Amino acid sequence: MTGLAMALVCVAIHYLLQPDMIFEGIGNRIRKLGFFAKPLGECPLCMCAWWGTLLWMFTASIHGLPPEYLPLDILIAMGLTVPLNR
Repeated sequence: MTGLAMALVCVAIHYLLQPDMIFEGIGNRIRKLGFFAKPLGECPLCMCAWWGTLLWMFTASIHGLPPEYLPLDILIAMGLTVPLNR
């Protein structure tokens, strides 16, 4: 379930940063960052490792998930962002 939440959050952030959306200004600044633009907002698949880890740490602290689940949850989130982003 954590992987699905990670995927949905990454896709939502990605779309909110696009032109003509509510956080377009932040998205424009992120696009100027070059290498860091993709994991911060340009590529939902790349975002899963960064944003997903932050979300996972938050949910793991609440639900007591062991750290061994993090790589699996990130891979699940990355796999789910592909169909969600089309």
